[in-house]
Amino acid sequence: MFDQLIRRVVVATAATAAIAAFAGAAQAAIDCSVTASPLAFGQYDADSGDLDSDSGQVSVSCRVISSSPPFGGVVAYEIRMSPGLGGSFNNRRMQSGVNSLRYNFFVAGTRSPVEIWGDGTSGSQAVAGSITLQSQLGDSRGRDHIVYGRIPGNQTLVPPGSYSDSILITLSF
Repeated sequence: MFDQLIRRVVVATAATAAIAAFAGAAQAAIDCSVTASPLAFGQYDADSGDLDSDSGQVSVSCRVISSSPPFGGVVAYEIRMSPGLGGSFNNRRMQSGVNSLRYNFFVAGTRSPVEIWGDGTSGSQAVAGSITLQSQLGDSRGRDHIVYGRIPGNQTLVPPGSYSDSILITLSF
């Protein structure tokens, strides 16, 4: 039996800033950003048949950046994740050279195949949320979302190594 060292799934983040339209034609300047903590699965024993799970956090922060016109209300947003280097939501893969190790991210702790966190295509789900801002210039609020990760068991043909992937997170609001 051998252990495979899985150091981390590197989660890259992308932040967007935009002028959001609210209350008909009125414009209010709202700035939102997204950050994420990497998931570090640690050592994975390919021979055990056990699943390896971890969780992390994706955080959204929004703030009022202009007081003209005044804004106080709800900022709705959607968080999307890319499929990573493997190119598929249903079959995300961490790489170590030419070798790969299957894993995935989920929107719920049950880690069901119908709960894959993606961009809303190919059976994946984007995550929607909202933040309520007050009318004061500089008012800033945040909301955290848990991301659940899992490496399936019984990947016995995967050689030892340090495996990683990069995921692009996009925030639309």
